[in-house]
Amino acid sequence: MKIPKLTERLYKIAELVRENSRLADIGTDHAYLPVYLVNTGKIDFAIASDIGEGPLERAKAVAEEYSAGEKVDIRLGSGLETVKKGEIDTAVIAGMGGMLIAEILETSKHLAQDIELILQPMTADDELREYLIKSNFRITKEVLAKEGEKIYNIMVARFGEAEEYTEAEIYIGKLLREDIYFSEYLKRRIKKLKNAIEGIEKAENPDRDKLERLKKLLLETEEEFYES
Repeated sequence: MKIPKLTERLYKIAELVRENSRLADIGTDHAYLPVYLVNTGKIDFAIASDIGEGPLERAKAVAEEYSAGEKVDIRLGSGLETVKKGEIDTAVIAGMGGMLIAEILETSKHLAQDIELILQPMTADDELREYLIKSNFRITKEVLAKEGEKIYNIMVARFGEAEEYTEAEIYIGKLLREDIYFSEYLKRRIKKLKNAIEGIEKAENPDRDKLERLKKLLLETEEEFYES
């Protein structure tokens, strides 16, 4: 059985999928992830959906190339709307902006509340984290993946019993301290905050409220996450 080679980002997502899951890969693009999972025998069946016909054509081609067409159901549609309630127990939503992921979950909250979510935002991971917490999703695991110079967040979440997070924990991620990339990731996040503060301070009409919020967040982040 041919098995596609995954990038580290997709491989780490694959590691988080439970064995024998009934999986939907939302925004699948090329369907490498579901094809990898069925061809390694970790799961028996997957739905691969995308909003674009072009990505679905690529997904079909990959499924055929790796002889996975019978186990990977290719579907055209937006978000979780391609999935029926009770049809899956796990959804991967990866490779898109954090706020778009939040919109997908909000639109299909009736379904999202019943399944395990594996989420990989390309941007706005802190805003997605905040959405999950405020919507009573508990983040059960977080890992980092590095490809080239980019570091990606991957979150696992389930509805119910959300934990309380400080502002700094929302910005950084509460469960990442032991990750092998955490030190580098933390330095980048601190630098991003400092750059934002510097940009506001140099503006002709600086937003004083935002400036104070960011300075407070910087102080809290350094106090909570840097070892004394």
